[in-house]
Amino acid sequence: MSHHVDTATARKDGRVNLCDLYVFESAERGNTIFILTVNPDAGRSSPTTFHPEARYAFKIDISGDATEDITYQLNFTEPTADGLQRFQLRRIEGPVVETETQGVLLAEGHTNTTTPLAEGGRVWTGLAGDPFFADGAALNQFVKTLSTQNTFDASVFEKGNNIFAKRNVSGIVLELPNTVFGEAAIGVWATTVVLAHGVSAQISRWSAPLLTHLFLLNPEDKDAFNSGHPSDDKDRFGSAIASTVAKVTSLASTTANPEAYGERVANLFLPGMLYYHPGTVASYGFAGQNGRPLTDDAMDLSLSLLANQPLSDHVSPSGDTQEHFPFLPPPYALTENLPPLNPEARKG
Repeated sequence: MSHHVDTATARKDGRVNLCDLYVFESAERGNTIFILTVNPDAGRSSPTTFHPEARYAFKIDISGDATEDITYQLNFTEPTADGLQRFQLRRIEGPVVETETQGVLLAEGHTNTTTPLAEGGRVWTGLAGDPFFADGAALNQFVKTLSTQNTFDASVFEKGNNIFAKRNVSGIVLELPNTVFGEAAIGVWATTVVLAHGVSAQISRWSAPLLTHLFLLNPEDKDAFNSGHPSDDKDRFGSAIASTVAKVTSLASTTANPEAYGERVANLFLPGMLYYHPGTVASYGFAGQNGRPLTDDAMDLSLSLLANQPLSDHVSPSGDTQEHFPFLPPPYALTENLPPLNPEARKG
């Protein structure tokens, strides 16, 4: 799964549960698209609105030190009777003090409408179809068997059931001119932070898809990752990821040196950022990772990296993503008769 419902705090309120992060070249050359989604299974398992006491942010590292140089931060008002919310988008340079109002106001608007930015680009927020695709139930079974029985069983993926099909999320889509970043590659991650009584708490953090569900199996590590910062990742989570990968490849007998392979995978994922070179074709696949388009198969890549052999859950994209801004699928009708979405089988 992507990143849906992987901590106890996130399970309490889908509005601050990051589901996915995507970064890719815009259809309009010279711009980059940043997308984050929250509210897994919006309208059924989660609300359809954004949290009025939360701040949603894209963090961008330009200098290569795993620390944000620019933050694009959004906050929302309480929803009206018809579900619409006003929002503000700010651009903050350097460290962010979550309890303060910082930075340059780039846009004010409301959900379900495209709003231009003062410095170029545009933003859209609202309800959308979930673009993620994977057999989440099979992933849950795979991880459970691995954790409780020390057994590697890839046969669970043979059915190819996309548990996320026809479900909705709440999305934030931000288009920015590449002149903001220069010519160097950038590191991107997303966060949700809740403010109350003058203090703030980071609830969710996102970088590589499936990182916490497949590679950080200890619940304490999941919580620590979600509340943490990329600059600390290698020290805090490197050994845990390496150990998980070493265990799986040992059980699968796919490498002569599981420990060394585990360290290579840990170094691939950490620090926890999604890397992208603005102005280039994005790809999150076996040939390399450069951003992440909406239709690249993150599940197959993650499973294959974990096991050090080609693995697939036999699920393909829905085909409902749009070729134009805001790119996310239009929201699906809630009249679909879908089974409850098992929280343990959601994106990681």
